[in-house]
Amino acid sequence: MTALACATLIVVTTGCSRKTESSSPAVAAVTSISAEQVADTIYVGGDIVTINDAQPTAEALAVKGGKILAVGARADVESAHKGDTTKVVDLAGKDVPSIVAAIEKFRTERSIPQGQLIQAYGYDDNVMPDGRLLNRDDLDQAFPDNPVLVGHVSMHGAVMNSAALKHFGIAAATRTPPGGVIVRKPGSNEPYGLVMETAYLPVFSNLPQPTREQEIEFSKAAQMLYAESGVTTAHEGATHAADLEVM
Repeated sequence: MTALACATLIVVTTGCSRKTESSSPAVAAVTSISAEQVADTIYVGGDIVTINDAQPTAEALAVKGGKILAVGARADVESAHKGDTTKVVDLAGKDVPSIVAAIEKFRTERSIPQGQLIQAYGYDDNVMPDGRLLNRDDLDQAFPDNPVLVGHVSMHGAVMNSAALKHFGIAAATRTPPGGVIVRKPGSNEPYGLVMETAYLPVFSNLPQPTREQEIEFSKAAQMLYAESGVTTAHEGATHAADLEVM
């Protein structure tokens, strides 16, 4: 789910006419953008890390259909990918929501229907640059029609959007149990997305269970991820007897 595709910038321009003998004014160049190249959203004003040694950072990032369309200088990205329907988001110095973009890509590729719970894994608040943490509002904006749960790398919690919090019965009136964490939105008692430790146990125990066929499919996919990364030994600390039998 964390793989991101980056497309090449494409600029389509028409020719411009020369000045005629009758001194007609020159016709300015007109730039047109094909529908396939018009971005849904362009992010600017944040720390955009490309993971590309040749271009480690960028001023702007364009997203279309849950996939990264382009990164680069803001002027270049906007001229090539900004259309009438494009939403430009000023991050005001915050980091690009690459986690959200990865989940959007997954939703698009899998054609996830409205209302179905989307689960992701690997969020680590301890390594987020400049303390920019994933929260409920980030997920609500991108996923208004799906409950979304982004599992913490420790497996001791998750960040959820409003639909997921409602699904699992976590609200402003929910008391934080001893040994638990329910991060609240600043200035209110509303849960802000991150739920950890004992507060997360009821969520974890009520997650939908995969079918036996899905368990086999998911286990094989995990083995391939390990193999691609050169991992030869893995430890899994939450295996039940029935799951071990499948493995």
